[in-house]
Amino acid sequence: MMFNTCVILGAVYVYNVETALYSILTYFTAMKISDYVVDGFEEYTALTVISGKDELIKSLIVKDFNKAISVFKGERGYLPASFDIKHDCDIIMTIVTRLEIHRIRMAILQADPHAFVFIQSIKEVTGGVIKQKVKH
Repeated sequence: MMFNTCVILGAVYVYNVETALYSILTYFTAMKISDYVVDGFEEYTALTVISGKDELIKSLIVKDFNKAISVFKGERGYLPASFDIKHDCDIIMTIVTRLEIHRIRMAILQADPHAFVFIQSIKEVTGGVIKQKVKH
Protein backbone atom coordinates (compact mmCIF):
# COMPACT_ATOMS: atom_id res chain seq x y z
CA MET A 1 0.00 0.00 0.00
CA MET A 2 2.79 2.44 0.92
CA PHE A 3 4.75 1.68 -2.24
CA ASN A 4 1.73 2.12 -4.48
CA THR A 5 0.77 5.32 -2.67
CA CYS A 6 4.25 6.71 -3.35
CA VAL A 7 3.97 5.76 -7.03
CA ILE A 8 0.55 7.40 -7.26
CA LEU A 9 1.79 10.53 -5.48
CA GLY A 10 4.60 10.62 -8.04
CA ALA A 11 1.91 10.74 -10.72
CA VAL A 12 0.78 14.10 -9.30
CA TYR A 13 3.39 15.74 -11.55
CA VAL A 14 1.92 14.10 -14.65
CA TYR A 15 -1.77 14.46 -13.74
CA ASN A 16 -3.27 16.52 -10.93
CA VAL A 17 -3.67 16.13 -7.16
CA GLU A 18 -7.36 15.24 -7.35
CA THR A 19 -6.75 12.35 -9.73
CA ALA A 20 -3.92 11.02 -7.55
CA LEU A 21 -6.06 11.14 -4.39
CA TYR A 22 -8.92 9.33 -6.14
CA SER A 23 -6.41 6.71 -7.31
CA ILE A 24 -5.21 6.15 -3.73
CA LEU A 25 -8.81 5.86 -2.53
CA THR A 26 -9.65 3.40 -5.30
CA TYR A 27 -6.57 1.29 -4.58
CA PHE A 28 -7.33 1.20 -0.84
CA THR A 29 -10.96 0.17 -1.52
CA ALA A 30 -9.86 -2.58 -3.91
CA MET A 31 -7.37 -3.85 -1.32
CA LYS A 32 -10.05 -4.02 1.40
CA ILE A 33 -12.51 -5.77 -0.93
CA SER A 34 -9.90 -8.38 -1.85
CA ASP A 35 -9.35 -8.98 1.89
CA TYR A 36 -13.09 -9.58 2.30
CA VAL A 37 -13.15 -11.97 -0.66
CA VAL A 38 -10.19 -13.98 0.66
CA ASP A 39 -11.03 -13.92 4.39
CA GLY A 40 -14.81 -13.59 4.18
CA PHE A 41 -17.07 -10.91 5.58
CA GLU A 42 -17.58 -12.63 8.90
CA GLU A 43 -14.22 -12.29 10.55
CA TYR A 44 -14.46 -13.88 13.98
CA THR A 45 -13.26 -12.20 17.13
CA ALA A 46 -12.80 -13.48 20.68
CA LEU A 47 -14.46 -11.30 23.31
CA THR A 48 -13.34 -11.94 26.91
CA VAL A 49 -14.95 -10.39 29.99
CA ILE A 50 -13.82 -10.30 33.61
CA SER A 51 -16.48 -8.81 35.84
CA GLY A 52 -17.72 -8.81 39.39
CA LYS A 53 -21.20 -9.28 37.94
CA ASP A 54 -20.31 -12.42 36.01
CA GLU A 55 -23.74 -14.08 36.33
CA LEU A 56 -25.42 -11.01 34.80
CA ILE A 57 -22.87 -10.88 31.97
CA LYS A 58 -23.26 -14.61 31.23
CA SER A 59 -27.04 -14.24 31.10
CA LEU A 60 -26.78 -11.16 28.88
CA ILE A 61 -24.51 -12.82 26.30
CA VAL A 62 -26.38 -16.13 26.16
CA LYS A 63 -30.00 -14.96 26.46
CA ASP A 64 -29.98 -11.50 24.86
CA PHE A 65 -27.42 -12.12 22.10
CA ASN A 66 -27.95 -15.88 21.63
CA LYS A 67 -24.21 -16.60 21.83
CA ALA A 68 -22.44 -19.61 23.31
CA ILE A 69 -19.89 -18.88 26.01
CA SER A 70 -16.95 -20.62 27.63
CA VAL A 71 -16.25 -19.94 31.30
CA PHE A 72 -12.83 -20.16 32.91
CA LYS A 73 -12.33 -20.02 36.67
CA GLY A 74 -10.02 -17.23 37.69
CA GLU A 75 -9.15 -14.55 40.20
CA ARG A 76 -9.49 -10.83 39.84
CA GLY A 77 -7.68 -8.24 41.84
CA TYR A 78 -3.92 -7.99 42.37
CA LEU A 79 -3.95 -4.24 41.79
CA PRO A 80 -0.80 -2.23 42.51
CA ALA A 81 -2.42 -0.32 45.41
CA SER A 82 -4.04 -3.44 46.88
CA PHE A 83 -2.03 -6.46 45.77
CA ASP A 84 -3.23 -8.70 48.61
CA ILE A 85 -6.93 -8.28 47.74
CA LYS A 86 -8.29 -10.84 45.31
CA HIS A 87 -11.65 -12.37 44.46
CA ASP A 88 -12.64 -15.56 42.67
CA CYS A 89 -14.47 -14.88 39.42
CA ASP A 90 -15.60 -16.43 36.18
CA ILE A 91 -13.76 -15.34 33.04
CA ILE A 92 -16.30 -15.32 30.23
CA MET A 93 -15.24 -15.81 26.62
CA THR A 94 -17.36 -15.87 23.49
CA ILE A 95 -16.76 -15.74 19.75
CA VAL A 96 -18.47 -12.94 17.82
CA THR A 97 -18.31 -11.44 14.36
CA ARG A 98 -16.91 -7.98 13.87
CA LEU A 99 -20.44 -6.77 13.11
CA GLU A 100 -21.59 -7.81 16.61
CA ILE A 101 -18.66 -6.52 18.68
CA HIS A 102 -19.90 -3.00 19.31
CA ARG A 103 -23.45 -3.95 20.36
CA ILE A 104 -22.31 -6.69 22.73
CA ARG A 105 -19.49 -4.61 24.22
CA MET A 106 -21.81 -1.67 24.86
CA ALA A 107 -24.42 -3.92 26.50
CA ILE A 108 -21.74 -5.45 28.76
CA LEU A 109 -20.39 -2.06 29.79
CA GLN A 110 -23.93 -0.81 30.44
CA ALA A 111 -24.57 -3.83 32.71
CA ASP A 112 -21.22 -3.40 34.48
CA PRO A 113 -19.28 -0.18 33.76
CA HIS A 114 -16.25 -1.58 35.64
CA ALA A 115 -16.05 -4.80 33.59
CA PHE A 116 -12.67 -5.61 32.06
CA VAL A 117 -13.34 -6.42 28.40
CA PHE A 118 -10.70 -7.36 25.86
CA ILE A 119 -11.07 -8.28 22.24
CA GLN A 120 -8.70 -10.44 20.21
CA SER A 121 -8.67 -11.09 16.48
CA ILE A 122 -8.60 -14.77 15.64
CA LYS A 123 -7.66 -16.29 12.33
CA GLU A 124 -9.82 -19.41 12.32
CA VAL A 125 -12.60 -21.02 14.34
CA THR A 126 -13.84 -24.59 14.05
CA GLY A 127 -16.15 -26.74 16.14
CA GLY A 128 -18.60 -25.70 18.80
CA VAL A 129 -21.54 -23.41 18.24
CA ILE A 130 -20.15 -20.62 16.09
CA LYS A 131 -23.01 -19.41 13.94
CA GLN A 132 -26.72 -19.81 14.56
CA LYS A 133 -28.81 -20.55 11.50
CA VAL A 134 -31.52 -18.01 10.82
CA LYS A 135 -34.97 -19.47 11.43
CA HIS A 136 -37.75 -18.17 9.21
